[in-house]
Amino acid sequence: MKKSFSMTEVLSMKVGKNLKSARLRRELSIQKLAEISELSPTTIEKIEKGDPETPIKNIIDILYAMQIERQILQIANPMKDSYKNHLSEDNFKNNYNNIIQDDKKFDF
Repeated sequence: MKKSFSMTEVLSMKVGKNLKSARLRRELSIQKLAEISELSPTTIEKIEKGDPETPIKNIIDILYAMQIERQILQIANPMKDSYKNHLSEDNFKNNYNNIIQDDKKFDF
């Protein structure tokens, strides 16, 4: 019998696959990424396999270790969200610009 996956499981597996691919492009072993990210190799393996219970902090730690942490800002990015609601496009742009300005205060 074929197992059906929830949307959370499917997306977790895709994120895990993408993170593994990024790690391999950088020619990092799981052990080396664990050392850089200060996560255990087991945690990284679970994330790469798509564990849906993964804390977002661990994903950010991995992204940071691979120097692609800014990609997390694309989650629910208002400039790329096609959902239309009562807020005007100008409000979205202002909110987005405020986030970017706040982001520049941090030394990434």
